[in-house]
Amino acid sequence: MKNKFLVFGSIILFILLIVGCCYLINKNKQMVDVNITPRIVLGSEPASIDPAKSLTIDIRSYLSNLFEGLVNIDEKGTVKEGVAYEWSSNANNTEYVFKLRENAMWSDGVRVTANDFKYAWLRVLNPETASGWASYLYYIKGAEKYNNGTGSVKDVEIEVVNDRTLKVTLENPCSFFISMTALQPYYPVRSDIIEKYGDSWTENSYSFISNGAFRLNDWKHDLEISVLKNDFYWNKKNIKLPGIIFKLFSDSSAILNSFEAGEIDYVGNILTAEEMKQVSEIKTSSFILTKFISLNLNKNIFTEINLRKAISIALDREEISKVIGSQASPLLSFIPYGFYNISENKDYTEDSNHTEYLDKKSNIEEAKLLLKDVDLKKYGKIQYLTNTSSSNVILAEIIKNQLSKIGLNIEIVAVEKKIFNTYRKEKKYDIVAASWAAEYPDITSYLYGFKSSDLNNYSGFKNNEFDIIFSNIMSENDLAVRFKMVHDAENLVMNSFAVIPLYDENTYYITSGKIEGYYYDVTGCLNFTKARLIKDR
Repeated sequence: MKNKFLVFGSIILFILLIVGCCYLINKNKQMVDVNITPRIVLGSEPASIDPAKSLTIDIRSYLSNLFEGLVNIDEKGTVKEGVAYEWSSNANNTEYVFKLRENAMWSDGVRVTANDFKYAWLRVLNPETASGWASYLYYIKGAEKYNNGTGSVKDVEIEVVNDRTLKVTLENPCSFFISMTALQPYYPVRSDIIEKYGDSWTENSYSFISNGAFRLNDWKHDLEISVLKNDFYWNKKNIKLPGIIFKLFSDSSAILNSFEAGEIDYVGNILTAEEMKQVSEIKTSSFILTKFISLNLNKNIFTEINLRKAISIALDREEISKVIGSQASPLLSFIPYGFYNISENKDYTEDSNHTEYLDKKSNIEEAKLLLKDVDLKKYGKIQYLTNTSSSNVILAEIIKNQLSKIGLNIEIVAVEKKIFNTYRKEKKYDIVAASWAAEYPDITSYLYGFKSSDLNNYSGFKNNEFDIIFSNIMSENDLAVRFKMVHDAENLVMNSFAVIPLYDENTYYITSGKIEGYYYDVTGCLNFTKARLIKDR
């Protein structure tokens, strides 16, 4: 009998230990009340929610609510205080000093320090991180050389003056550097957390420590990411939502069904044109997204410039835009409408001249003439890489059909987002679908991805003249001269036909009307720091 009690007691002790461990693991997780927590759909399962590694617009929106940079950018594009409450620069905008607020805290109650920013920025620049955001920190003196392996981390001029003061020295004058520090690659992260948990630090609520308005509650892969109000956030009194549930979908028809069943409160820019027709009210934001295809110049088939030109003029952009939806318009340049040249009182695009081999309608006969000396048979199938979202698969089918009219045999390779991002990074494709948006409030944000050294250079476009012009643009303060240089740089890209623009569109969304006050900032992030439930008014 004594042995039975010993066995029974051991079992009870074992169960208590397991329960205790589970409590420790899940102690930060809470049940989320869906009656007071908005359910948002922006995309499918993210490849990562690490600020140094996540590139897509949907993930940037998650992170912009979980983290905060030195400054914030509001819905009007105005720079506002973030972790920094004060900043200054020298006369020629090459040195910046940021003063950090005393009450800036991480979600576990630890103070945010200047060293957290330095660590995070150097982590993005570290070649071993292989961050697609690294070039966004090249403004900082010594950053590019450290990232490309020709310099040392010690040469990167980020100085921690003290816990509450950060000094940054730039390579060249940059009047909009303050705005840059609001962006994702400039978010702080904790060295002790990453050193303890490694790449898995983003997987659990106890290890995902952030400093924004919300904190991670749970990540149920392929289902949802739930976040809760961060009680340690310095401005928590003005955060009205108790939390947010980001539902994860790749099938847009399933999204629509869930929305109509009252299970979703907000859907952003995912539905197909046919699905949008089933919705009574479509709303639009002022944020513009451009869609294009990149041709992999590292593949033998695309060394043929006449083939690249033929693809461009064989595409019917009006048909594509019509199928995509009413928010889409044919695009005949890479930089869209919306950048105003104050000195000449007109929009940048009014001086664009990329009409050769670019048109709203297709020109099949001219495309065939360009291909008369190109032996397409020796290349076989041309692989078109896309992710599995419904709208992107539909776009791939349209392009496949249009290009078949000039004899191209397109094979669509549709893979989940995580695999898609890996393939795109490793350039495992012939053609890849891509989108772009102004990731910081300056016209150069549309050209950054064409620098020879940039990891977001999907086509492999390399042009020394472009690199020199781009470098000069970054240090030019005369707006008229600057816009002329931007035109010159864009012309080099467009005349290469390495990237082929398709359409641009104002991002659209549908909503249940349960919440208000959310907004898209100028970088395309959906921000909920001013959002509130309608009944709270």
